[in-house]
Amino acid sequence: MSRVILPVFFAILFCLQGAAQESSDPVAQALSQGDLYLSKHKYELALDAYHKADKLAHHTSAAAFLKIATIDKKAGAFSEALEEARKAIKAASDNKAVNLQVLQFRAGLLAQMAGKPTDKKLKEAEAELREALALDAANPVTHLDLGMILLRQERDAEGIPELNTYIASPGANPATVAETRLVIANPIRARLPFAPNFSFTTQDNQEISNASLRGKVVLMDFWGTWCPPCRESVPIAMPKTVFYASRKGQWDGQHLDIPSIRISAVSSRLDAVNLDTFQQIVEKMSAASGLQLTGPPVEFRVKKHPFVRADFDRSVGAVHMYQSMVQTIAGDYLLTMEVYAYSSDELQRVAASLQTMDISDEDP
Repeated sequence: MSRVILPVFFAILFCLQGAAQESSDPVAQALSQGDLYLSKHKYELALDAYHKADKLAHHTSAAAFLKIATIDKKAGAFSEALEEARKAIKAASDNKAVNLQVLQFRAGLLAQMAGKPTDKKLKEAEAELREALALDAANPVTHLDLGMILLRQERDAEGIPELNTYIASPGANPATVAETRLVIANPIRARLPFAPNFSFTTQDNQEISNASLRGKVVLMDFWGTWCPPCRESVPIAMPKTVFYASRKGQWDGQHLDIPSIRISAVSSRLDAVNLDTFQQIVEKMSAASGLQLTGPPVEFRVKKHPFVRADFDRSVGAVHMYQSMVQTIAGDYLLTMEVYAYSSDELQRVAASLQTMDISDEDP
């Protein structure tokens, strides 16, 4: 439910669009250049552009401070992001709209940094949100965020009315409203991580979902293809072959050099891959993990042989990684190729190399 807190986070990147439009203003041009780099996930270049805008503005641009804070947050540098947001408030002066957004942003950062219910950062986040309500008492997002912060402090009697205020607000996001109702029904959802809704069909055509498992004891078996005892414990799911290739040609069983390709094959009765089915699979995978789809899955052919592909990106701490998943049917096996890289360009180059492969439906 933590993703509900401050849903305006991504909107902050463009909260001052008027100041970042293409014009002869060098500050606006630097901000626009940073936004372009950011859209391409080139964070270091974006950060350089935003710092340039800050310097050109003589440290008076609230937009530059906010955008720098956003990248700091992505990198996990929360303390630095808080400081940049503080500078944004000072630069915004009497601009009520910008101050409101910065207060919400700072509250979100503090909430992410907090741990146990008595953590003082939760009290600081609460203070930021109450200050935001003093600027705009009707802002529904602030009520939602405040309610979640109060529930995290185990102050349910105070937090639930705030959540109800959000639910009753005109134009409230239906998906967020549905999640908020779940929190109201069970406030512990605001304090502990809950598994997302999921469902899948087993090889025996049995439908499994978190709803069907509720109230039952569930044994979760975590295993890896590099672990011999794991392979023995799950013989049906064990791939026929697993091949790793990296730039240095090294893999110690746990760590991969990047860029790299992981190829595995599992028994399959399919005659060909299906783009619609593949899209459903990767969308569910994205929803249940830290992977973010960078575009719709596509179908392509190598020597008339059909393939499907989906690209993702994800952040692991301060590291940003790009991943491509490619599947095809080879004989009686579903072949899965996973490409890992540190940049989008690097990912495309490695993935493009797959188009030079030899295709055969027969075992070697």
